[in-house]
Amino acid sequence: MKNQYFGDINDYRKYGVLRILATHARVSVGICWLLTEDDRRGSGELRTYLSKPARWRSFDAQLYDRLQDLLKPDVPRQVTLAKDWGLIPNAVYFEEVLGGGEGQRTAYFARAHTVLAGCDLWFFDPDNGIEVDSVPRGRAGSSQYVYWMELQDAFRRGHSLLIYQHFPHVNRDRFVPFLATRLAEELGSPHVIAFRTAHVAFFLVSQEQHAANLDAAAMEVGALWRGQIEVWRPPDRPADGQRDSMPSVESRRGAVGSTRPKVRGRPPLAGCQENRVASGQKAVGGSAMPMVSVNGVTLYWEETGHGAPLVWVHEYGGDLRSWESQVRYFSRRHRVITYNQRGYPPSTVPKAARD
Repeated sequence: MKNQYFGDINDYRKYGVLRILATHARVSVGICWLLTEDDRRGSGELRTYLSKPARWRSFDAQLYDRLQDLLKPDVPRQVTLAKDWGLIPNAVYFEEVLGGGEGQRTAYFARAHTVLAGCDLWFFDPDNGIEVDSVPRGRAGSSQYVYWMELQDAFRRGHSLLIYQHFPHVNRDRFVPFLATRLAEELGSPHVIAFRTAHVAFFLVSQEQHAANLDAAAMEVGALWRGQIEVWRPPDRPADGQRDSMPSVESRRGAVGSTRPKVRGRPPLAGCQENRVASGQKAVGGSAMPMVSVNGVTLYWEETGHGAPLVWVHEYGGDLRSWESQVRYFSRRHRVITYNQRGYPPSTVPKAARD
């Protein structure tokens, strides 16, 4: 989290989710911002919604009216206002800035556990989300992530968790069940729900004693934020016999790739060892991310169409989406395969590269 993001459209949805979980599930909330310094880039300016009350106010009028104060020139953009304005009921905040070194992280989380010890639900708000293999804990850029060992420690202490996750450059319909499965196995909980928005997702992992109330509260999120937040559950555990549904984010936004033929899961090319889900993870409802192990790394790949295979390899500044136009054209007559090279998430990097 950065101060520059405070009050943008993603924040509006985020606080909307947290407010519903806190009130409907009757849980105390611990906010672990994982706050980092502003980077002075143009991101964090998504606040035009505050000038369009007819479209946006109805989702949470009280929250919207409070955030509109950010349009005043004398009101700063800083996360401390969430506490000052009482945006989240029953919340305790840990507002320290997160350092990048491994020792700094260890000390940071030790202090966070002291401050937030009595909270039922912890919210982690890293800039990017859960760790990637290419950025080890304590290295440059690691302050933008929360790490598995940190999530495991908090969950072992009895806290339910809500985790911010920015979408990487992969198929989102596959990424959500993939990461939900990973969370269930890493934390040892079958109670995983995702809140999916146009740009980001929030993953809720519940302790057994909180699961029923949080599950019911998630239904309220889907109802009150319909059209803005999709509530995802594993297909084998719908709520009240139904899964909250709405048109996919991709189709509503007309996103890149929404008009191309359906991506199919066929066997990989000869010489590659198929591993459809990284690190031995199991698929959720048949929606696993397609992964393949090649020369000690695990690569994310997609394929479209039928016929003689064409493999497209992206350059340094891109990823598999660089070939979107070529995929649409050549998939009419060919089996078109694209992939993210090593180090481009969710593809991994060789272990030697991290030593």
